[in-house]
Amino acid sequence: MHGLGREFIGFELHDATVRARYSERFADDPDAASLANWDAFEHEHPDTFAESYKFWLRRPSAGIE
Repeated sequence: MHGLGREFIGFELHDATVRARYSERFADDPDAASLANWDAFEHEHPDTFAESYKFWLRRPSAGIE
């Protein structure tokens, strides 16, 4: 996302158990902000994004490239 001038913040999911399973699987990503991890998680759990969801982006802070 940095190539687009945006930083991924995270997903807003309707099912709280998804975030709990993600946190259990990727304990090293407490903010759940790794798109690579979410990609792997979705491959392991293909129905993760079957319902609608929101994702949040922001402009990076000054000095972050």
